[in-house]
This record gives sequence, structure tokens and C-alpha cells, in this order.
Amino acid sequence: AKVDLFIAMAPVAFVHHQESPILKLMFSLGADMVFQLLGVRQFLTTKTGITKLGSWICGRTPGICDDVLELIVGPGHHLNKTRIDVFVSETPAGTSVKNMVHWGQGMRSEVFQMYDYGPTGNMAQYNQTEPPQYHLGDLQVPIALLTGGLDYLADPQDVSALIAALPPKVLRKHMNLPDYAHLDFTWAQDAHVFLYPEILQLLAATHQTVDIFV
Repeated sequence: AKVDLFIAMAPVAFVHHQESPILKLMFSLGADMVFQLLGVRQFLTTKTGITKLGSWICGRTPGICDDVLELIVGPGHHLNKTRIDVFVSETPAGTSVKNMVHWGQGMRSEVFQMYDYGPTGNMAQYNQTEPPQYHLGDLQVPIALLTGGLDYLADPQDVSALIAALPPKVLRKHMNLPDYAHLDFTWAQDAHVFLYPEILQLLAATHQTVDIFV
């Protein structure tokens, strides 16, 4: 199916400059490799009970939960902190350990590349000893980037690297909200003021353009 516009909120591609102290510590200690060696395949899934525990704790100490979230994704100045227990009842939803290992590889490298299986595994997977980089210059889908200046996961330096890697013709808009962190794009109580009108305007403009050329 044809994509007329990709609106990327808090876009993560390059992660070498990400600022999360918790992730920095975790990957500096090689936690991702330990999980892999132990044969663990899932990371923070709902089956572990992390969401129930998080909701219970945050319902009683929302300030502490807010501090922990800040250490992971950046300082959220736009959250309704009385609702954090509700938010974390479904977050994190979990991911694979392989995905976390891939994230760690990205933090240790300044490029945006495919999963590194090691020289032997890379030869089997990619027919070369190093994992190939993603060719963002080949993208043809129109893109709008909505970024936050306080986003630890989509750090401004990494966003700049993403913009530089994209073909100029596909980047239709880049809007930066200086005091938005990663989760503000989905949880901010003022997103209807600062974010959603811009998204609706982008969609409306794209719809009109599509109608003209159909």
C-alpha cells in the first residue's frame, strides 16, 4: 500500500548519543550480552508482572516513578503525574532481548546498521563480515519529524544525524518541541495544544495534495 506521509513522533534511528543514564549503565555493564548468554529471549514483557508492580508502586509514590521515567526517557514536564500509575499499567509492553542487544550495538556505534551477528554470522546472514548500514538515502516516502529537545532516546544529535541521512526531498517538515521528552508525545496533557494541531494540519495538507493528483 502506498504511504502518502510518514509522521514520526520522537523518532529513533541513530542512538549513539542517547542520554538515558539507566540504559548507559545497563549496556556499559554488558547486561544485554548476559541476557543473551543465559538464553533469555524476552525483555520486560507483561508476563514478568512489571506493569502490575509498576502500577502498584506508582499509585503510592508517583514522584519516585516520575524520577525513574525521567532517567530512562528524559524529563517530562507535561505529564499529568496523578495518572502515572495508569500509564505504567500498560508500559512497558516488552520487547525481545535481541532487540535490546541491537539497541546496545547502536549505542556503541555511530552508524545506523543491521543486527551484528559477529563475523561468521554476518557472512551467513549478509554475505559480508560487517552488518550493512540502513540506506536511508533510498527512502522515497514523505516524512515529517516531530522531535523533543529533552528526549533522551531520540537525542538532538542523533536526530541531526537522521536528518542528514535522509534525502532532502522526502523531509517535508521537522518540528522540534524544545521541552518535550520521549513520552510527552503520547502522554502529555497539553499535546492537544502543541502537537496534535500540527499533525492534523499535516494530514489535511497531505490529503489535499493526494486528492489533487489522484
